[in-house]
Amino acid sequence: MLKPVELIMANITAPINKRSTRGNILLWSMYDLANTVFSMGIVSLTVIKFFTLLGMQQGLSWSESNFLAGLAGSISTIFVALTIPFMGAISDKSGERKSKVVLLGVLCILSTGIVYFFVNFWIAFFLFIIANITYQWGNLFYDAMIPHICAEDEIGKVSATGVAIGYVGSFIAIAILFILPFVGILDHTPLREDGVPLSAPIEEGGIPISFDQIVLGEFQWMWLICALAFLITAIPFLWVTERTKKETHSTSSVVKSAFSELKITTREVVTYRDMLFFMIGWILTVDVVNTIIAYMLPAAEDAWGLSGTMPLILIFVGVIGASVLTLAIGPVSDKQGPKMAFLIVGVGYLFTLVIAVLADTNDPSLGGVWLVLLFIAALIIGGAQGSTWVANRQMVIELAPEDKVGQYFGFSKLVSKGGSAIGMSIFAAVLSITQEITGSIPTSYRVGFIVLGVIYIIGLFFLMLVKDHHKDYLAGKRAPFD
Repeated sequence: MLKPVELIMANITAPINKRSTRGNILLWSMYDLANTVFSMGIVSLTVIKFFTLLGMQQGLSWSESNFLAGLAGSISTIFVALTIPFMGAISDKSGERKSKVVLLGVLCILSTGIVYFFVNFWIAFFLFIIANITYQWGNLFYDAMIPHICAEDEIGKVSATGVAIGYVGSFIAIAILFILPFVGILDHTPLREDGVPLSAPIEEGGIPISFDQIVLGEFQWMWLICALAFLITAIPFLWVTERTKKETHSTSSVVKSAFSELKITTREVVTYRDMLFFMIGWILTVDVVNTIIAYMLPAAEDAWGLSGTMPLILIFVGVIGASVLTLAIGPVSDKQGPKMAFLIVGVGYLFTLVIAVLADTNDPSLGGVWLVLLFIAALIIGGAQGSTWVANRQMVIELAPEDKVGQYFGFSKLVSKGGSAIGMSIFAAVLSITQEITGSIPTSYRVGFIVLGVIYIIGLFFLMLVKDHHKDYLAGKRAPFD
């Protein structure tokens, strides 16, 4: 009986005679666009600000609310990491994935939209956890559809098409948040540096108000509108054609195989020097990458002094960087290898973290300079995020034994989810503790970015310990290398 990972690889590498049509690939890619509206609109732009303001409105302090906002993301990500092998097993056993994508997409849309109608901190907290879990599970089944909607020699092109169209979802999410204040939706309540809510931005003469007067504004509406945008843009996916194959493996045998594969792969990684160093470096660097993206919008307002539409424009520039600069790292990684790609990306990230620690656009003498540097940093962060995943994929392929590429990719994904959860929790804890000690939100962010910088340097150090096998790989040799 084939094990789950072997089933995946068999499906991917088996000859596929039926070639894809442009229409079918476009229909499939529309789900990438749709769920990106959720990931950008809710996870990146809304969650931290919404839960911070909602928690304060309902009696929690800024530090408590901010910590719980990060914790919600960590809980859902850890749960997804632990269940990934079993979701993959279900995908293999059923031989059909489209219906699972649709079901999980509907659950994500419903749990997202309901938050708008029941504005209670703990209800919203658990609804977001459900939404984030179903979103990430749905992505797993969506990705697994690729070899079943196109020919073997089209997999890379089709995958890239999905990613490219997915970026349109980011632009839609940013546009929604940008437009809301201009169509009668109240702006959210601004906060003073010590976390006290104000009636208006301090530069406009805002005065302190009580916590129960806090307005969620556009951050409440984002839940409903992003859910509707997700629903509408995902509808074309219903017509995608997937080649299916019913598997006969029992649920219990598949689950047992998943457990067995995880144990074997873990044992191999621990004893395989280069892969062990890579996994340690990867979990440390990827948690910094994902944490920066999640906290970029609140940091723009609360740490760097941007107001009005400027924070959204900053995010928009980051998305442009992701869609353009990521393309540049591919040829570098192909020619020089993934280790060099990681080094280039690492230098870029450390540069942006230095700016994040020092930037203050309210500085009377250097405010304009910091503003320009922040936009440069946003461009680099966007490009570096996509480039990180490009380097990761190539590193795994080069280090994994030829007959175990699927297993090592699965373990890498599990590690990345765990890293994301750790990074969010550490950063949220640092913000909360530092704000309680100093009474300053900008200071808490600066300390948090310093901590992220230290973590990233340690992770980059481990990545540089991995031996460069790129020339051997191009020469036709495969891991394990002598």
